[in-house]
Amino acid sequence: MTKLDKKMLSLTERFSFKLAIFSIATMTVLGASLISPALPSISKHFHYVENIELLSGLVLTIPALSTALFSPLAGYLMDKFGRLIFLYPASVLWIITGFSGYFLDNIYQLLISRFVLGMATAFITTAAYSLLGDYYSAGVGRKDKALSLQSLILAFGAALMSMLAGLLASFSWNYVFIVYLSGFFIFFFCIFYLFEPRINKNDRALKKEKEGQKIDYKPFLPMYFMGFFILMIYNLIAVQFPHYIQYHLKLDPKYIGIAMASSAIAYGIFSFLYKDIVKILGVKKIYILCLFLQSLSFFMVYLSDDFYISILSLFIFGGAGGLVLVNNSAYLLEIAPSHARARIYSILASCMFFGQFVSPFITTPLTQNFGMKNEFLIWSLTLFSVCIYSFFLKIKKA
Repeated sequence: MTKLDKKMLSLTERFSFKLAIFSIATMTVLGASLISPALPSISKHFHYVENIELLSGLVLTIPALSTALFSPLAGYLMDKFGRLIFLYPASVLWIITGFSGYFLDNIYQLLISRFVLGMATAFITTAAYSLLGDYYSAGVGRKDKALSLQSLILAFGAALMSMLAGLLASFSWNYVFIVYLSGFFIFFFCIFYLFEPRINKNDRALKKEKEGQKIDYKPFLPMYFMGFFILMIYNLIAVQFPHYIQYHLKLDPKYIGIAMASSAIAYGIFSFLYKDIVKILGVKKIYILCLFLQSLSFFMVYLSDDFYISILSLFIFGGAGGLVLVNNSAYLLEIAPSHARARIYSILASCMFFGQFVSPFITTPLTQNFGMKNEFLIWSLTLFSVCIYSFFLKIKKA
């Protein structure tokens, strides 16, 4: 281990530093999940607008479209010029555009603000995970531990904010946008503790030599697909479950926040345990087991009309989903070359957010043609099919 590696290890093990780098990732999740409890109220408020069911879903997912579009650009720029020079302006833009929804009373203006929010999210997401790969590349198992802890903080932050958003949504749909102001605390905290990763002369020369080389993306294709698919399914939860709880189970919007929080809490718990679970199961078996559990969770909702069963199914879904997503990111960062880490991860981010965006275009017609209950059965069978597919994945070692 070089002197620079030892210094990096010392700096990145500090509690305040970990809190800063892990907190910035919460902004990538909160961008969408914050307004999920307000979706039914948004549909009701803009009931006079044609195709409002689809448009209200887009309020949740259109940030994912712009994130998918701008993530490759973010990856290219950050590999070339650095991470923080783009991270900080993007964080400020995220806060401003997120909070602007409080003042907007036009569904199309709201959609435009959400698109800009997604642009900011593209740079925040790419920077957050690239920095984590940079900071924790030295030392055996540090990257897995860092990803596990990051996911725990991310999930519990999302759970807390989802419950708060659910409470605010019970008063008025636009109150949920106030929660975006919490980004200021994360922003100022990061300014004090984050730093641009430095590389030694030999690594710098190697990086410069390899920058012009073509990147082989084939080893990353299974991870890109899995990221797209899991986030598409996750967004089904965010878009459909609020309507299912409020209109099918006929419960108050505050119960939506509670249900969403159960998924986020499970996500955090099992993501944190990833570093231990991966030692027992390995990368491939985590894919197989978790996809099966997610299929089972949807099947439970199909069989029952009980709120507590819904919470249990969301808990199972969130825990399994957390393991899959951390597994996906950890595996990608493990085999990705350092000189192209931001670019390679940015494609994964693009696939994940594109999965979020296309979700309502797939789920809305399914709901209209087959009904919400039957849709849960369809996705249960789809998840089981992807579970079978994961048996044939070839796992490459770094």
